[in-house]
Amino acid sequence: IEDIPLITLKDVFCGSVTGLVQTIIGHPFDVIKINQQTNKENIKILDSIKSVYNKENKISSFYKGISSPLFFLSYSVMLQFIGFNLYKRYVCRHKYNNDLTKLTVKDLMFAGTFSGFFASIINCPMDYLKIRVQNKCTIIEKSTSTPYKLFKSIFLTEGIFGIYNGFSISLFYEMLGNTFYFGVYESLIYREYK
Repeated sequence: IEDIPLITLKDVFCGSVTGLVQTIIGHPFDVIKINQQTNKENIKILDSIKSVYNKENKISSFYKGISSPLFFLSYSVMLQFIGFNLYKRYVCRHKYNNDLTKLTVKDLMFAGTFSGFFASIINCPMDYLKIRVQNKCTIIEKSTSTPYKLFKSIFLTEGIFGIYNGFSISLFYEMLGNTFYFGVYESLIYREYK
């Protein structure tokens, strides 16, 4: 492991591709969920699916607002992989003399926490823009049809803090989620090699 850089091209590539695939597959479910959550009536899943489809009578209705997550989620997942592997390799080099098998569950969980910090930097504004584009919450947003235009509008009127609305809970959520996501998964993987 001493010959491997702390950040590799493999981390960047695998994280980016994973983010793209995750977005393409998961986005329609997110649109349906948000439609259900923001509907004034208590509607069932099939009704929500019909409602989303009927907005434009095309499958593309399920991909409304995807440009922001497609762009940002690939970076987010890439940062998760970079953060996780950076921490893991750093600890391995400085604490365990380059022996990956000595990493503990605690080490892997802290690596997950570290990756969650990186992910929240991208995920917070991405989620905020996606939800506002999908719901067109204000009069200004009705005229800002793309995430970029909405980003610009929010940034000019509310500044950087407007884009990072909800950052503290996003940071907590990402760090906690990644602590267990990477910690449990990697602990089980490493247990196989010991």
